[in-house]
Amino acid sequence: MEEFIDFLHAHYLPCYGPLHVDFLRDYGELSEEARCVLVRAMNRKGRCFHVSSFQKYGGVVVPRSATRERIIETLETSSRLGELVASGFLREFVSPSRAEELEYLKFLFFGELHENFSLYTLRDLRVRNANTLTTEFAARFRNAEEARAQFAQAVFAADLAATEAPEALRALIEKLAAAPDPRNSPTRVLREENRCALGEALVRADLFPEALGVLKECLTHPGTERYARLLFRLGPKEECRAFLERLIDESQSEAELVFAEDFLLRKFHKKRRSVLTDLLHDSPVLALDESFKESAEDGVKNHLQAQGKVVFHSENFIWNALFGILFWSELFESQEAGSAIASPFERRPRASRARISFGSTRRT
Repeated sequence: MEEFIDFLHAHYLPCYGPLHVDFLRDYGELSEEARCVLVRAMNRKGRCFHVSSFQKYGGVVVPRSATRERIIETLETSSRLGELVASGFLREFVSPSRAEELEYLKFLFFGELHENFSLYTLRDLRVRNANTLTTEFAARFRNAEEARAQFAQAVFAADLAATEAPEALRALIEKLAAAPDPRNSPTRVLREENRCALGEALVRADLFPEALGVLKECLTHPGTERYARLLFRLGPKEECRAFLERLIDESQSEAELVFAEDFLLRKFHKKRRSVLTDLLHDSPVLALDESFKESAEDGVKNHLQAQGKVVFHSENFIWNALFGILFWSELFESQEAGSAIASPFERRPRASRARISFGSTRRT
């Protein structure tokens, strides 16, 4: 934990808020035994733990009567919360407080939610190696505004994944609208993903007007595709046609352009087959031996080798390697757009992990 805090101090001081400063100060004032209990609790799943699980550390009183049977008995016989509190039973459990402050600090370091400190443990046990290619790390965020905006989107994504009730989904519409404006490209990408995912969840809940309103705000594919399909299903067809034509004129990706052209042809020009169906229909067909039924790649390799060709089964590794070599400077050495490695436990640069979007102009 001390190594984690030292790293944060060295790279993320501009991202702290008053609550985070108070949390780190209070942690520093804890005894060593209390720090051990806190760190061990943070590394576990769940929020509430029986004190007997921390008995190896000093300074913790462990009641002998804490058993699974007593937990069930106490819950069954206590008809009111007041009786449960008065029994003293709840004093046998501990729960780390100020979870949101800690979650934010871990997000600064790991770049993701719900990470614990097991990577440090695995490194110390030599199960997993830390990054030794560099000792210089760049902060993920330049200031608190960037960090809080991306943290808000990450929290929203977690809330959406755990939400199905229609009223809760309606509340998430307001939450997404009230989230801080993105300050960098990764956050804009995450917001687009959240918009698209929320729109799809609203469709599954049969909240079609709300879904249409959310998806209309999407700026990039696949959100624009979801909006066009729902608009064709619910709204005036000419409005959908005009939207598809704008997509074609202002497409921000190849996938978006292919969808818009194909959907326009099939829905408004009576084209019967999709682009993918045409591609499959017009592709050459190879007759392979039944022995390659479970390994089509090996069957194709055998077929081409029989024609005297030199064949290597490389999957996509060769393309990944060539991409990395060609763009090494942009990926590993550039400080622009958060390209550098941000922590000792990362091996890939953030630019290769984030789905960066280069289109940011909203269609009207």
